[in-house]
Amino acid sequence: MEDIFAVQDEVVQTIVGTLIGRIEHYDAERVRRGQTRNLRAYDYLIQGRQQLYRYTRESVERARALFEQAIALDPEYGTAISSLATSYWMDWWTGWVERPDRALENYADLSRRLLALDDNFYLAQTGIGWVHAIRRDHDRARFHFDKAAALGVHDADLRMELGLFAMLDGRHADASARVREASRLNPFGRYNYALGLILYCARRYDEAITAFKATRAEVPQRHAMQAAASALAGRSEEARAAAATYADVARRDMRVPEARGEKGWSDFFAERFPFRQRSDLDHLLDGLAEAGLA
Repeated sequence: MEDIFAVQDEVVQTIVGTLIGRIEHYDAERVRRGQTRNLRAYDYLIQGRQQLYRYTRESVERARALFEQAIALDPEYGTAISSLATSYWMDWWTGWVERPDRALENYADLSRRLLALDDNFYLAQTGIGWVHAIRRDHDRARFHFDKAAALGVHDADLRMELGLFAMLDGRHADASARVREASRLNPFGRYNYALGLILYCARRYDEAITAFKATRAEVPQRHAMQAAASALAGRSEEARAAAATYADVARRDMRVPEARGEKGWSDFFAERFPFRQRSDLDHLLDGLAEAGLA
């Protein structure tokens, strides 16, 4: 009993020392998560991402080859696996390939692979979240997106993706806040297209048009969305011009008949915008129809 306070101090010091050590170890693991120590693999990743975000059919194909080279050098390179998955997502999203269903399955397979590799890697949670969102399982998707948000607190691109999912989930104010937060974290980010979509869904057409026009990346669908926003804003000439631009791009680059407008665009856009609420989808299709694209 005479030494009780000394023993307590020793126990506290031991606990604190052990806890600090475990926290440092955990932080080190988080820093390494998704990364590689292979400099050639890292170089392939950087080159691939430069190609990926040019948003052309050819550049995405080049990006995919570079990501595959990175993964061949480091099969557990999480960021490269996520980027490879994104290349297939783009093929499905744009209709650049004749079998978009196969591209989507490749995306889902890679997302599941990444989740199995490390379910505490936020890109793994994001990837599987989109898999559930596309299947209209919004509750399961939100579970994974919420987990991704907690794991990737400083990632601006993640904030943008969280905003897009919130839009599909019918939470328009939250969606706008997320994308604006992404822009604050990364003023040089390519977020205007996402912001335009969210503003359109919130019925803020003039602001949406401004965002679409400011989109630096040549995202094919932004012309269609700009046409829809212009049509519902009563800016008919702008709507016709944007719709004509999208139709030209679609007939030149797209491989899916629906994406090219040969069977009508409605089914193509309905599949790629898995809204929770039917009214949000109807609103999108109404704008496209008003512009002559549905």
